[in-house]
Amino acid sequence: MKFQNNKSISYLELVSNPLCVAGVSTRNGGCSKGNFYSLNVGRNTADSIERVQKNRNALFNAVAPGFKVVYMQQMHSDIVHMVDADFTNNTEGDAFFTQERGILLTIATADCAPIVIHDEDFSIIAAIHCGWRGAQQNIIQKTIAQLGAYVNPELLVAHIGPMIQQDYYEVGAEFLDIFPEEYFKTLHDKYYLNLNTIVEDALVGSDIGRIVNTRIGTFSQPDYFFSYRRDGETGRMLTYIGLL
Repeated sequence: MKFQNNKSISYLELVSNPLCVAGVSTRNGGCSKGNFYSLNVGRNTADSIERVQKNRNALFNAVAPGFKVVYMQQMHSDIVHMVDADFTNNTEGDAFFTQERGILLTIATADCAPIVIHDEDFSIIAAIHCGWRGAQQNIIQKTIAQLGAYVNPELLVAHIGPMIQQDYYEVGAEFLDIFPEEYFKTLHDKYYLNLNTIVEDALVGSDIGRIVNTRIGTFSQPDYFFSYRRDGETGRMLTYIGLL
């Protein structure tokens, strides 16, 4: 795991292997302006669609040239898709997986947890978008359950990308009815949710063989990452994984 720069595009490399490409874009190296400065790759933002598409093209040319890029209409759900030649982009869902090579699974985030998964032999991959709603609906567990039809979960490796960390994730008291007490920190009568640990525990509980957690915060690093909680109207990063 390390930051890389290729063709002026800055990204965090999650996997370094000749059989797989996986990483997370940063906010640097693009053409967007203002709140979206500069590598905004979020299709559902108020940024110019022309700039967003130019940024996306630059990112894909830098990190995964020649791949077929696939994406979903993310909706904080528990919907999981298997991706094959018939998959239609912008299908509603928040997780997908594939065994096909040359397909780049992509997840857009600005505080939620992006998770990419591969097996030890790089024969199957998955990408998951998980905020608190997805965690509440067990999106991670449901994805791994589907992967279990193809591979033993103990042979899977999960990478947790940059996301909002507990010190900056203030939530209302109603969240105490959603998640167990151990996932909260209380400070000056305010509650802070540890989504990172919730995600990690969901992976552990699904018998994942290995977990690589970047533990990088989006809110706390404005020079590198967009954060909806920090900035409101803002851009998105893309977390991606593909088999070569």
